[in-house]
Amino acid sequence: MKIVEGLATGAAAAVVLAALLACTTWSDVKVVSATQAGGEIALLGNRDEAWQKARVEMTQACGGLDRFEVVEEYDAALVDGGSAAMAPVDRRIRYACVVPAQQPGS
Repeated sequence: MKIVEGLATGAAAAVVLAALLACTTWSDVKVVSATQAGGEIALLGNRDEAWQKARVEMTQACGGLDRFEVVEEYDAALVDGGSAAMAPVDRRIRYACVVPAQQPGS
């Protein structure tokens, strides 16, 4: 009987752990390419949170908040010689570093 109770307790703990993991969000960015003129960033995990991290990365790469613009945002299939139809997809951002416009009177 102790073994059955132990299994039930272990199963309940696994269910609770799975529920907790489902509630947590994970996000990150991966710099795919970067030059002085701009670059490309892959958004990983939670897209809203990854977008925030991408903005930080673009700000640092271009030297300020007003010094980059998003040129393109698209889904990229991650294919290694297989079928693109069933491949996982990540969201990508292409950005360009820009010189901010001069304010009138400055």
